[in-house]
Amino acid sequence: MTEVFGWVDKNGKRMVRSAYLEVPKKNGKSPLASGIALLLLVADGEAGAEVVIASNDREQAGIVFGYAEDMVRLSPYLEKRLKVISSRKRIIDHQSGSFMCAVSSDVPTKHGFNLSGMVFDELHAQKNRELWDTLATGTGARSQPLTLAITTAGVYSENSICWEQHQYALEVIKDPMSDPTHYAMIFSADKDDDWTCPEVWKKANPALGIFRSIEQLHAECEKAKRSPAYQNTFRRLFLNQWTAQVERWLDIGEWQKTAGEVHEEDLVGELCYGGLDLSYRKDLTAFVMVFPDEGGYYDVLCRFFIPEEGLIERVRRDRVPYDSWVENGVVRACKGNVIEKEDIMDQLKADCQKFFVSQIAYDPFGTKFFAQDIGKETGSQMLEFRQGFLSMSEPSKLLIDLTAGRKLRHGNNPCLSWQAEGVTVAQDQAGNIKPVKTHKLKTVARIDGIVALIMALATANKEQNLVYNERGIIMI
Repeated sequence: MTEVFGWVDKNGKRMVRSAYLEVPKKNGKSPLASGIALLLLVADGEAGAEVVIASNDREQAGIVFGYAEDMVRLSPYLEKRLKVISSRKRIIDHQSGSFMCAVSSDVPTKHGFNLSGMVFDELHAQKNRELWDTLATGTGARSQPLTLAITTAGVYSENSICWEQHQYALEVIKDPMSDPTHYAMIFSADKDDDWTCPEVWKKANPALGIFRSIEQLHAECEKAKRSPAYQNTFRRLFLNQWTAQVERWLDIGEWQKTAGEVHEEDLVGELCYGGLDLSYRKDLTAFVMVFPDEGGYYDVLCRFFIPEEGLIERVRRDRVPYDSWVENGVVRACKGNVIEKEDIMDQLKADCQKFFVSQIAYDPFGTKFFAQDIGKETGSQMLEFRQGFLSMSEPSKLLIDLTAGRKLRHGNNPCLSWQAEGVTVAQDQAGNIKPVKTHKLKTVARIDGIVALIMALATANKEQNLVYNERGIIMI
């Protein structure tokens, strides 16, 4: 960072007042952020310095502060000079009357600072610009303040504060004299680069071969080759390329390879877990059961429901053979123009009598009382499962892994496979994903079965990984 600290103006003050560094994951961003914050605290010649390390949440702020704390304890000079208050994430320099602290978006009060320095770690994760604006505007009373953002590329949004800073950085890189008070450096692969090429990885990762593992990048690249959904994640985290909010997801070729044969009669009485995605008019309603075995495989059984009235019109509109699926028993046509609760209840009661349906996950939005009735009638435990990023992300990734590992036997159910082809994923700034409908196919996309499958897998995986499943029940 000599370009940031090495240039002064005619008054001897630092010329660079703001800086932006964008670099892929695991290239030492957080330790660098901590080191710069400590430099601003003790070596910037600023009496009464106020320096903040800012992050999106408490956990990330704690990680960055932890690096700074370790640096102090490993330096006899710094340990003697500085007082570390770990519980408050604060470091005090009594010699100059200065302090450094960590703050995050989920801390209520960020006003009142007279900042001489701000180091913002992982700016891409910011959901809004409030924390950035609050802190950046708190440097006005200082003679040579420094505002520094260190981040990985994010998910594109025109309202993102990080995207705004990224775009400005590109302008300054193109013409440094357009703003000599701003320094910008971006390490990334170019848009048309071959993302599978190790030479491209070297261009994007300055620490590759030093402390950044090339073996791990090879492993991550192979994973991305197998999973279209992971390609954007690989490009963003490891090649520092900004990606779209909606990504391709399941590789339909891999999906077909993992189909396997599923014989319903062989599963009678077996333990399973269900996911229920309800609709009453336009979309399909889906109830999906997954049957785990000791080898880590899952058998999948699906129940789909559709209103009988207007069925042929739906076939023409969606360009999907619902009528053939109804005739073949893949989809159940419910009398009338809506899917009645009684139709769903009858099927679930029959399935719960036939199989050991331990738990059923459902979205509680508008269905809580019906779900309670299902629990009473079937004896299965009903689990609320909200369909947001945090709840859907891990089981969605599990579905990808099971598909790639060919451990999901779904029998090539035509309705479920059609939905697998038409599903994409949305991604938030924190990298969490959830399934969404694609709008690029000639057919109208429905993803109810995939959503129900993900909920069922989440419930099964959570239950199967309970501690007493590993070491047994301890009797006291």
